[in-house]
Amino acid sequence: MRNTLFRCIHLLVTRHAWLVVLASFLSASLAGFYGVATMEMITDQDRLLSEDLPYHARYMEFLRTFGDLEFLYVVVEGPSKPEMTAFADALAERLHRSPDIKNVIYSFDTRWIRDYALLYAPVEDLQTLHQELQTYKNDIQDLFATPSMDTILDRITDSLADPQRLATQPSAALSGELQILLDALQGRPNTELSQFSQWEDELHELEDTKYLWSDRGNFLLMLIMPNKDYSTLSVIERPLQRVREDIWLTQMDFPSVKAGLTGRPALQADEMSTTNQDMMESSLIALVGVAVLFVVFFRELVRPLLAIIALLIAMGWTYGFVALTLGHLNLLSLVFALVLIGLGIDFGIHFLHRYQEELDRAGNPAVAIGHALQHIGSGIITGALTSCIAFMLAMLTDFKGLAELGYVAGMGIVFCLLAMLVTLPSLLMVYDSHVRKSVTVSAPFHLIGLQHVSRHPLFMVLAIVAATLLLSEQFFRVHFNDNLLELQAEGLESVEYEIKLLNESEHSTWYCAFTEPTLREMKETDAILRQCETVATTESLDDVFPLITPQKQEVLMALRTFFSTLDKKELYAYQPNPTKAHQLASQIQNLLFSLSQQNSRSSSASSAGMEDYEALFRQLQELAGLLSGAPSEVTRKLDEANRLLLETPRAQLEAVEKQVFQSEPTLEDLPSIFHTLYVGKDNSLLIMAYPKENIWESGPMKKFVDEMRQVDPHVTGTPIQVYESSLLMRQSFIKIGIFSYIAVLLLVFLDFLSFRALFYIIVPLSLGIIWLIELMGLAGINLNLANFFAIPILIGIGVDDAVHFFHRYQEDHDVERAIYTTGTTLTLTTLTTFIGFGSLVFASHKGLRSLGMLMAIGTVTYWFACVVFLPALIKVLHKTPMDLTPKADIG
Repeated sequence: MRNTLFRCIHLLVTRHAWLVVLASFLSASLAGFYGVATMEMITDQDRLLSEDLPYHARYMEFLRTFGDLEFLYVVVEGPSKPEMTAFADALAERLHRSPDIKNVIYSFDTRWIRDYALLYAPVEDLQTLHQELQTYKNDIQDLFATPSMDTILDRITDSLADPQRLATQPSAALSGELQILLDALQGRPNTELSQFSQWEDELHELEDTKYLWSDRGNFLLMLIMPNKDYSTLSVIERPLQRVREDIWLTQMDFPSVKAGLTGRPALQADEMSTTNQDMMESSLIALVGVAVLFVVFFRELVRPLLAIIALLIAMGWTYGFVALTLGHLNLLSLVFALVLIGLGIDFGIHFLHRYQEELDRAGNPAVAIGHALQHIGSGIITGALTSCIAFMLAMLTDFKGLAELGYVAGMGIVFCLLAMLVTLPSLLMVYDSHVRKSVTVSAPFHLIGLQHVSRHPLFMVLAIVAATLLLSEQFFRVHFNDNLLELQAEGLESVEYEIKLLNESEHSTWYCAFTEPTLREMKETDAILRQCETVATTESLDDVFPLITPQKQEVLMALRTFFSTLDKKELYAYQPNPTKAHQLASQIQNLLFSLSQQNSRSSSASSAGMEDYEALFRQLQELAGLLSGAPSEVTRKLDEANRLLLETPRAQLEAVEKQVFQSEPTLEDLPSIFHTLYVGKDNSLLIMAYPKENIWESGPMKKFVDEMRQVDPHVTGTPIQVYESSLLMRQSFIKIGIFSYIAVLLLVFLDFLSFRALFYIIVPLSLGIIWLIELMGLAGINLNLANFFAIPILIGIGVDDAVHFFHRYQEDHDVERAIYTTGTTLTLTTLTTFIGFGSLVFASHKGLRSLGMLMAIGTVTYWFACVVFLPALIKVLHKTPMDLTPKADIG
């Protein structure tokens, strides 16, 4: 069947080469233009997962209900809190002027709390208030029973009606009342009730603004919601740049204050920026390296260039086909698809190397193409199909982003196969038959020393097996590291401040989200979460509403009972009466004259009595002096005394009374900012539970997620998303690896129809993976979410190398000949892959760097397995040539 396919291809490219070339260029151009015009770039990471996954469906419903709550965090640190708050105010003012910023949250207006201040007071303060009220209950009752200063003046007048009694036994009560009145007339308040004014004063002295501080108070936090543009790769590139510019400008005004950005959006944007820069630099390095390698290996420029042109045509086909069938690229398929399609150049290298070998032998391009298709075509098809299936198997996973990557990369391999078996031969036919019109061929570079590696096959096999066993303990040192923070580039501001915030606050910016329909259920859930071992803190409306414990409720009821029992008289606006004051002053003057006369004739008073009498005498003299004078001045004094003695204390106590009888605030009483943060569109209420430990590590992450699910199996939030996605990706990679291995077994068997041939393919394939993992353990490299996909890629590369080598061995029945020809070609394909992926070892992003290291090591281990170990193994186990069925000659 393959011979028939190759004959058809041969007839097409030899008789209609120009037509094939023009059709290829035209179709690739149209496909490329169509892809550019219609392809959607999905940069929203939430769309990498299918909503068929229950946990992701819950998260997307949460986003639809509460909106986007993934904020940028500005972390402000400085020498003092006033400087930090001034910096935050200045920065917020700048940010509010930017159209790229939707919201800035760093402080809360707390003036609304004044109406509910006693409800927020500690129960100990309420108990102290109740004790003070009980102590001064009589004074308070008298305060509300005394309408105005006129009542006090009348009371004093009545007390002064009996001069004889005053002279012999001055009243202590009268003296005390006189002193209070004297203080008031001189602008001094009643000290006995001054403590109640402190309560009312504290209500007015509450901070108008409260800022967001970290747990230990060393950082001021600003939460910024940027406008997110998912039509761009970085999503928040413009807002992020604006925020960082505004931070820099604000720091010019506050040189002692430092600030930096973090939060999940900043981390993702910085990662995207870093990886894009790394990919551009690595691509440039790879392009130059591969170009130099091609020229050195093939010792010419044009034919390798034709192979690259064929690859570009395949990429155009792929882009248009994906745009037509899928319609979009996601973050994974966008970054990796182009790199994976780059593997297609290996097919061109194999074909071009064999074509030049046959052209040099036959001297005819048509014959050379036929022989190349006959001898190398099957190996190219088998290698392409194994790589294609390895990628396509990703479509069986539940990870949407990974499945789409597998589809795009798999189709890319198919189109690369088509381009290298049809378009490249047509280009070569046109060039060698119609353009160059010459059969001279520059001899490709050959690694002659490779033929000597299997000179002592038994020793080589035993030595390699012994080394493999010796390093076997390294196999178990490799583990999976799913700490995404450790994959980021060093020195990134967002990473540094995330770590700072984690160390300062003892929790990250990630939280688990719980929703409840009512306040009561919200409070119950919040109370349960606060008792959880893995929870550092919670944020919800429970922090906004006052905590009314049974003990506090009891004290509040006692306070309400106290004020309810007060007998209050109806009060009217006070109008000072200077006439009454003057009359009292005249009465006092007459009384003082009478008392002085009686005292001079009496010697019966004791010394103590004389002291009381003299004190009373001085008080009356002072009072008479204060009540005398111009009517306007006396009116002012009476009005001020009425305010100090009666109106102000009553107002202060009434303010306390209002607080005592104030009902708890309702949801409608809260400022709009709390509705934005904690109330969903369906009026459900949000509780945010922050982890106590560093959940960037897998152990604490699992512990936290497990405990949160014990509270509510339907909990959602970033930790759930990251935990489940990491687990899903890990399971998907393992599934892809196993399925790829099974698919390789099947395809190799169908290609060779021989269990012995299958054995010779599988052994180096397995050893390549084993050596890779052992070398990873030796170098201290772990698997992670960035480099894990290297495994199925390397399986495709390994089987491709082994199949090509074994096909050549079947053809020549000569191990040394296979090493000299195909071994050299495999060395070139290994080097191109090594350079292409190995250039990533210079990446600043640690994840890409680890991917480059794995691919570099893996390509070398597979080259060693197929070019060094496999020839030696064949010599040891296969002493006589195989019984092979000759293939028909196409040429």
